[in-house]
This record gives sequence, C-alpha cells and structure tokens, in this order.
Amino acid sequence: MTTTNDNGGPAFPEVTEACFGTIKARVHVSGMTLLDYFAGQALAPLVIGIEINADADGGVDYAVTAEAAYDIAEAMLAERRRRAEVRPDDQATHRCKVCGARWRLNPPSQVQPGGSWSLAFGQNAGPCCDNVAMGEQIEALP
Repeated sequence: MTTTNDNGGPAFPEVTEACFGTIKARVHVSGMTLLDYFAGQALAPLVIGIEINADADGGVDYAVTAEAAYDIAEAMLAERRRRAEVRPDDQATHRCKVCGARWRLNPPSQVQPGGSWSLAFGQNAGPCCDNVAMGEQIEALP
C-alpha cells in the first residue's frame, strides 16, 4: 500500500499548561498519530499469528510484520475517509472560526433539550473547541 501524507491526525490530543519562566502557555500536545494507533491495534494479532507459524528455526521477520500492520492501518484510514464522504447524516451545520473544525448541531431530545454538538465525521477540533461551550467562535454554514 502506498504511504499517504494523511496520518489521521492525533490519536489522543491533549492541551496542557506549561510554564516558560514567568510565562504560562497552553500547549497542544498531539502524541501519536491515528495511523500509529491503528497499526498498534493491528500488530498484536499479526504477531500471535507469525509466532505460531514461525519456521523450523523459530525465525520470524518482524520487519515484514510491522509493514503489514501499517498496511492494515492505512487501509483503515482509507475506509474512514471513504465513510466520511458517504455519510449524509454527518453533514456539518456549523464551523469554528478559530480552528476551522466542522460541527453538527443535533436536534433537541429529551436528554438534551437544547440540542447537542458533534464533530463532523473525520474532523479534529483545536483547543478553542475542546470541552468548552459553543459560543462566538462558532458560525452557521450556509
């Protein structure tokens, strides 16, 4: 499988506060990519399978196994992108003016009488949208 530049974005993004001398700042730490996370999830069953089927000398080529794990991960990202293109129920209704994340305002329900917000499928939000009330940073899409 050919390698793409789309690594899925951060798997476990977080925002932390850091001090640089007397200056406090919010630092966005992205951690591993979603591609790395998917490859790690695919790796365990592959390793079990090759160790069971090792050659007579017990030889195992882990480089081939790692490559296969990333091939599976890239296929998972490709499927994720494909599903994002064909899911009309995930259409964004709003956009963040700061980070550009696309959001959908879900209709009110008994549990959420004012409606609720969901990131449009395949979107990543910046710190401006992370666990904060949707306010002036959000604008309706035409």
